[in-house]
Amino acid sequence: QGLAGGPGTMGMTLLPSFQESEEISVTVALLSGEGTTILANLDWTVNHLRLQAQLSLLVGISGLVNSEGCLLTGRNTLKEVGLKDDDLLHATVRHAKLASTRQSYAFALMKGDGSVVSWGSNRMGGDSSMVQQELRDVEQIQASGGAFAAIRADGKVISWGDSSMGGKAQSGRWLENVKQIQGTVGSFAALHNDGTVESWGRSHGGNCISQPSELKNVKELCASDYAFAALKEDRTVVTWGNAASGGDSSWVKEQLRDITQLAATSRAFAALTADGHVIAWGDRDFGGDLRGMDPSQLSCVTQLCGAGSAFAALRQDRTVVTWGDETAGGDSTEVEMHLQDVYQLHSNERAFCAVLHSGGVVTWGDPCCGGDSARVDRLLKDVQQVAATAFAFAAILKNGQAVTWGEPFCGGDSSAVQHELEEVQQIRGSRQAFAAIVASGRVVTWGHPNSGGHSDWVDFNLHDVHSFVQPWECC
Repeated sequence: QGLAGGPGTMGMTLLPSFQESEEISVTVALLSGEGTTILANLDWTVNHLRLQAQLSLLVGISGLVNSEGCLLTGRNTLKEVGLKDDDLLHATVRHAKLASTRQSYAFALMKGDGSVVSWGSNRMGGDSSMVQQELRDVEQIQASGGAFAAIRADGKVISWGDSSMGGKAQSGRWLENVKQIQGTVGSFAALHNDGTVESWGRSHGGNCISQPSELKNVKELCASDYAFAALKEDRTVVTWGNAASGGDSSWVKEQLRDITQLAATSRAFAALTADGHVIAWGDRDFGGDLRGMDPSQLSCVTQLCGAGSAFAALRQDRTVVTWGDETAGGDSTEVEMHLQDVYQLHSNERAFCAVLHSGGVVTWGDPCCGGDSARVDRLLKDVQQVAATAFAFAAILKNGQAVTWGEPFCGGDSSAVQHELEEVQQIRGSRQAFAAIVASGRVVTWGHPNSGGHSDWVDFNLHDVHSFVQPWECC
């Protein structure tokens, strides 16, 4: 066993020791009924207790919930969260999760034990070897067009990939106390626990100097390809980045009040008000201009969805209204009579997919990019989930099988791996490829090799992804 920071500590973290103080007995239980009792120091953080329980139960744990149903904040001490002797906590299991976006040329996988595997274009985030030692106890991962950023349980952000696209730490330091990250094509924005925001990467959205001073009390972040929008606690919106891509919202600023939801295309944003009305800004050719739209159509809206250059809005009556680039989903008149009883909207760069309450789907937009699903309509029954690359769709059915359509070289043709796509639990798309997690804990990939469609070189790390493999030791 090496000393911390010296030989022998590769891939492990020695958790801090504590001075003598009051100790309590705490039981941590899984939903299965299995549990462990730990003699804990009141000065421990909740995260430290969680890691101790994780080692004892040999399962990845994402959080601890008290008897009142409250999720305990990881960075608080046991004393601060009010734990007492003989308390019972319930553990939530951490499940493996895939990360990528339709701008990304790589995938990252957060495994059940909080470690990370990446593949695809090495330069664009497929190679995480330089930060692998830091990628432990990861809770979420976000992608830009050429990099990844991971948030650990301790709130620290680790990024890798193209250094000019957010893959390098801001000012040579890792950000801390972060709860959400959003990515554009070439930059990231991080939302801190105190509601402030930092961004880094290329100047279109990533230049911290150009951030507006109103970036305080932020609740949620949204991104187009080259700009960011921040929804604040007071339900107003602040934007920055490339002005033509939605970074300048000054002409609708007075309308951006009582906002509950944000969505984006490549170069525009749309906002939903609490009373169900829609406001849009950015490039008019990408859905950023609502002039010419019937205002009555854009009322009673409950959900917004952005494709590459068009928007779709789901209304309370379960019908859909669209606007933007007519060749890429902005015109849905041909399928309007079928867009009834819709409960979910999905998109790629050039098309939309609406899932109906019946479990069927309706598609429109560029027919070569998933806007025409006639080839597989007979298979698209009992659809549970839909994922997208830039130019194709994939659906998970109730029976666990997967159906794909759209551009064949961008994931629309899964015939080569169809026999492996049984009991599919999760699918994620990069720009030109898909990755799926199946019930056996294996990851299956297909599509363009330059976007992560081939994963042979990391295949040994893509098995048993839900399992716990002890990556660090406690002391």
